[in-house]
Amino acid sequence: VTVFNGCVYYVDEQNVYHRGPLFWLQLAVCGGYFVASFLYVFKTFICVKEKNVKRSLERLLRFYLLPFIGVVVSNMFEGMPGIWPMAAVSLSMVYMMEMYEEVQIDGLTGVQNRKVLEQLFPSYVSGISEGNRLYVFILDLDRFKSINDSFGHSVGDEALIGCGQIIRKLTHNKNMLTVRYGGDEFLIIGYMENDVEAEEYKKEIKKEFELWNTENIKPYVLETSVGYAEYVPGKTLEEWVSMADKELYREKKRKTRA
Repeated sequence: VTVFNGCVYYVDEQNVYHRGPLFWLQLAVCGGYFVASFLYVFKTFICVKEKNVKRSLERLLRFYLLPFIGVVVSNMFEGMPGIWPMAAVSLSMVYMMEMYEEVQIDGLTGVQNRKVLEQLFPSYVSGISEGNRLYVFILDLDRFKSINDSFGHSVGDEALIGCGQIIRKLTHNKNMLTVRYGGDEFLIIGYMENDVEAEEYKKEIKKEFELWNTENIKPYVLETSVGYAEYVPGKTLEEWVSMADKELYREKKRKTRA
């Protein structure tokens, strides 16, 4: 409509853009949508408790920053296209972050998935040096099937989320890779000086699970079995993980006999 009556904008004979008398109405409508959607997302972010939903909403909240800057710029400089270019850039950033999460991060537990492990394995191997040996720790939840059978799969998912929280805490600010390997199996990969340090780290993993149970009163108890193995030159990723897996099941058998 404004092309014919110039109510929102018009272009003069010199091909110069000008704002029309109802330009404010367009700003009010667009701004209303902008503010209303922001308040809705922010309210949902505050109320929701699921960690993975919160992460998605947090990324969505970042979308609003650049368009807001665009509003300020376009109002300071008449004719400067600020809002929509900024919105397009911001949408692209949100989309790329979502795609990164989908490809790289396990949606339930928040740790990396197996694709990341396969990509980064060669670089971790190349970082091995004297006094900087590479270890993989594999752990799974004891009696996880009974949690699913007794309380349902939603509670089983909750247990897996708790395990992810523990693992992320164990590796926070450390040069370690955390991976959900499959089901209730998780990997932690990092450099250590020797087997003594690896054994101490295994004990630290067990202590963190005990601490989680103390701080989180649930109808179930999170317990884990852990196996670890040092990387041997020439071994494939699967062979290396299999070495740790054998140690894991030796520990499970010892627990069963006990």
